[in-house]
Amino acid sequence: MKTRGVVAALVLLACPGFSAAASFFRPLGDLDPQLPGTIVRGVSNGGAVVVGSCVVNGPVIALPFACRWTEATGWQALTEGDANAVSVDGAVIVGNAGVLGGTSDAFRWTQSNGVVKIVDPGRYSFAYDVSADGSVVAGTVFEPFPEQAFRWTAATGAVPIGPVGAEELGISADGSVIVGDGPTFAFRWTEASGMVSLPGLPGSVGSSGRDVSPDGLVSVGASFELLLPFYYNQRPVRWSATGIVEALELLPGMAAGFANAVAAGSVIVGSQAVDPRALGDIAFLWDPIHRSRSLQAVLEQEHGLDLTGWTLTDAGAISPDGRAIVGSGVNPTGKPEVWLAVLECSDPVDSDGDGVGDAYDDCSHTPNTDQKDTGGVGAGSPADGIGNACQCGDVTGDGQVTIADSVVISRSLLAPPTATQAHPELCDVDGDGQCTAADAVALRRALLQPPTAAIQQLCGPAKP
Repeated sequence: MKTRGVVAALVLLACPGFSAAASFFRPLGDLDPQLPGTIVRGVSNGGAVVVGSCVVNGPVIALPFACRWTEATGWQALTEGDANAVSVDGAVIVGNAGVLGGTSDAFRWTQSNGVVKIVDPGRYSFAYDVSADGSVVAGTVFEPFPEQAFRWTAATGAVPIGPVGAEELGISADGSVIVGDGPTFAFRWTEASGMVSLPGLPGSVGSSGRDVSPDGLVSVGASFELLLPFYYNQRPVRWSATGIVEALELLPGMAAGFANAVAAGSVIVGSQAVDPRALGDIAFLWDPIHRSRSLQAVLEQEHGLDLTGWTLTDAGAISPDGRAIVGSGVNPTGKPEVWLAVLECSDPVDSDGDGVGDAYDDCSHTPNTDQKDTGGVGAGSPADGIGNACQCGDVTGDGQVTIADSVVISRSLLAPPTATQAHPELCDVDGDGQCTAADAVALRRALLQPPTAAIQQLCGPAKP
């Protein structure tokens, strides 16, 4: 996958199931040292396999090749074209072959079978992302017109799912959710809903979808604002499963940005820029707890990595387990170069013992290895950095605080009760240690527009 991955129990820098190893930053160089120009597009669990495109000096002109990197082998060329994504274990790679030969064929690569084309030849196709186990592929067929996104499995072949407007697709861990670009706005697809447009920010003229979280609940990309006379400003955004759009903060001095990839726990990486007409000034990392931060600052200040002389300009992908990030930058010699950063489990404080350190745990005092965060206050609200397990007020257990929770609380307090709270431990939102009618009233007032009360995170699961 391009995260772009799975393992819902993990949040960035929290690594249950892995032995803690020292964080490291590694320049990846190029397949052909005489022709720098490698682009990294995907990384597997723990950074074991990196995929992308490498430039190779051909007999007449330089050629782009789909390439694969491991610690043992360095860069290896797979076929002419591009490698766009990799499965969780690094065993399956997808991309497109033969661009400069006049054709482009979506392919699926494994060590045993090599490059296998998965769409009828001559249709000019690209494979952009792959499910966690490598069994489902998302891509685009460009001929015959109009362009069609497709979902491929060995059993069904490439099945069209609807028209697209640009390159890049993302797929969830189980292959059930696909996001990408429609003719004007981003889309989110499931078999049940079909293609549903994802809006831009208020005043936008379009949006672009780039990736979706392993659980399929969070999509990321950019919203486009028309800046006169003739260019667009890109703002990094994320969408909830219901299509609510949220802007990701720009770092100081930045005017534009794009969210490239999202990992479990809604951890997002991408690029921001000073000039709204361009990208690639600074790589950023966003999570619901810390919000937008400079990735380079996080690596240097929190993980003690020595990046002297480097400028990290873009973070293109994050591994399924949240430990590895790949991107591009400018090395100490002033040349562009791609890199890999692998991060240790550096947070020793884990108050609830669920394997996720407090600094990155969305319920630090209630065990929740899944870190699931369906929403916040209000129906359809986006993830708010508070996990479902400790979302005070959510007595119905649907991950969001809605009027239904207030109704259930009121009815559960009747004598005899006419409703039952699924999670009575989440009822106390006023901090008096009891579940009373006052809590139901507080919920109703918090849901008003504008709210006249605030839901306090004072219930048992939310505090020590």
